[in-house]
Amino acid sequence: WILDEDGMGLDFNARNFIQRYTLALLAYSLDSQAWGVTGDETVNLRVVESNFSWLSSVDECSWYNVTCTSGVVTGLWLDEYSLIGTIPPEISRLVQLNFISFRRNCLYGTIPSEMGQLSTLTYLRLQENALSGTVPDSIFGLSALEILYLQYQYNNDWACTRSSGEVVNIYFSEGDATNGMNLGLIGKILDDNLANLTSLRDIRVGYNQFSGVSEDRFHVS
Repeated sequence: WILDEDGMGLDFNARNFIQRYTLALLAYSLDSQAWGVTGDETVNLRVVESNFSWLSSVDECSWYNVTCTSGVVTGLWLDEYSLIGTIPPEISRLVQLNFISFRRNCLYGTIPSEMGQLSTLTYLRLQENALSGTVPDSIFGLSALEILYLQYQYNNDWACTRSSGEVVNIYFSEGDATNGMNLGLIGKILDDNLANLTSLRDIRVGYNQFSGVSEDRFHVS
């Protein structure tokens, strides 16, 4: 897309080539053609398509809810945006990210370990999705991280619709009823690893299957 279809016409040596490529990959990975409708709420954020939609020909810093500082991507705020699929590990190429907020979407699969390379990340909100597996050890190396929200990864009964028309219900593993109920994140979360998060102010982990945690709405602040 970035070489053959992108109206900006960047070459490999452009200052913003990598970040634009990475954002485009995120859009394709998470079915950007379906973005705008989540659960019971009809937002249809594609009404901004002519000027600000992802994959439009304008500067990527003008794409909807992308935050930049001096032309460098520093934040992604895509809550209730109908993101569908797994978080691509290439998100780590946005090396100056300060915050990621993907709350209440239809994300499934595991948290990529590569997110632990985002050394400037202060704010990570992934709650209300259908993530599974363990939290990568690399996340506990993010010494700048202040906010970590991972709660509500199971027993969520809402759906997103892919651009193909297929319905993804995150009550089920990978959004597919044939896979059975999604059980959320597992493993240990409240252990010695937390000591490495020296800037941490708030962590919320309820409605998962973490061992050693008894909660409905557990949080530490």
